[in-house]
Amino acid sequence: MRFCNKILSIHILLICLATVRLWLIECEEKEAQMRALSQSTLESILDTISKRSIEIQCITRESDENCINELRMDRNTCACLCELLQTRGGLLNDGLVTIEEQVAIFLNILAHHKKNRCIQVRFYRSREKGFLEAINGTYIEVNVLDSDRPRYRTRKGNIAMNVLGVCNRDMNFVYVLAGLEGPATDSRVLRDAITRHNGLKIPVGNYYLADGGYINGEGFSAPYRSTRYHLQGHNTSEPQ
Repeated sequence: MRFCNKILSIHILLICLATVRLWLIECEEKEAQMRALSQSTLESILDTISKRSIEIQCITRESDENCINELRMDRNTCACLCELLQTRGGLLNDGLVTIEEQVAIFLNILAHHKKNRCIQVRFYRSREKGFLEAINGTYIEVNVLDSDRPRYRTRKGNIAMNVLGVCNRDMNFVYVLAGLEGPATDSRVLRDAITRHNGLKIPVGNYYLADGGYINGEGFSAPYRSTRYHLQGHNTSEPQ
């Protein structure tokens, strides 16, 4: 009986050792894959940065002819403009986009009426950089006490709350703020959301798309006032 128990214990031990060995092999394979992926990603990033740097230097430093064709000014004027914008205008080199690149992109858009998607390709920039998704507000009708009905009455006469919704790139809601009265403006609802202790948080350097009811400021990109936007200029098979 004891002999059988010893045999069984040895078998169990061997099974455990084999399981651990397989687990270690799997971990090593995953680690090797991650190293290869990280190396490939790093090489791709470095290659993009190198191409971008070459493109900027070709435009702003190679010759006056290139600079005038691309930016409508010679190299000396471009350099002076960059210096003025930095020393007097407060333009900053944020570590991701140099002042020279910022100026070159801006002037290239003005000079040739280039669209954002063209600039992305020309200067090797991703259009999704920093883009989190979108925020918007909606009215949801509610039942309240008769004494509170005037506070919740919207401009259209409905008794409702102004609810803020925030979604990510996968179109999933990541934040919702409800409870504010219907007459509350979108800007007020948003201000309440970002000032709460556990409210909406926006990582530095990122932003949400918003409609004209919100402020076009840090962390939010809203349409410019009195500017018309034409959907037919962005006609695709995907929903707008």
